Amino acid sequence: MGHVVAGPVRAYTDFGTRDDASHPRRAILVPPCAEMVLPRVLVLLLVCCCLVTAGAVTGVRTSNAPAGPMLVEPPPGVVTFTNSSGASVACLARGDPPPQVAWLNLDHSPVTNIPGVREVLNNGSLVVWPFSGTDYRQDVHAAVYQCRASNPVGVVLAPPTTLRAGERKKEEEEEEEEEEEEEEEAVRKRDGQVTAEVMCLECGLKYNKNT
Repeated sequence: MGHVVAGPVRAYTDFGTRDDASHPRRAILVPPCAEMVLPRVLVLLLVCCCLVTAGAVTGVRTSNAPAGPMLVEPPPGVVTFTNSSGASVACLARGDPPPQVAWLNLDHSPVTNIPGVREVLNNGSLVVWPFSGTDYRQDVHAAVYQCRASNPVGVVLAPPTTLRAGERKKEEEEEEEEEEEEEEEAVRKRDGQVTAEVMCLECGLKYNKNT
């Protein structure tokens, strides 16, 4: 037997899966205010669910998304060094997956290791070891190199780096020569002062003997 609803209250039929004597369909009484508020609440809940889901998906994609290589510390444009000091040029890069760092010659051919002369370390640094004057090689000690970082996502090239060996040696030699000259001048002045004092002392002794 159906229910009679008086006034502005509306009745909605409960949609069930069965409609028999043991499970009859029921009428749900909903006041007008609830009828106006309920759709808004449902819309707000739907929007919140969408935002949360989108944020979660975006966060997952961002954290797991691969990233191309980027230079964190690009090498300098010019590196000057002496044969007694050698040189070490760093090239730091980051990315996801971590990029591989390699060095190229001016013609973009890969830089190879020369035992005791030049080496590319596992951390991506280019090292030129100290050398004697007779071991100078223009293709190593006065050459242009370029750092290359790559991973499956992409490749990045650093600006060229020029190595110049021996230029600072001249400056150091000039400074050393100036220091040696200053020391020699100081020694000469000190010796001259001592000689003058000895001569004065001898003159005084002779004067005392004569008197």
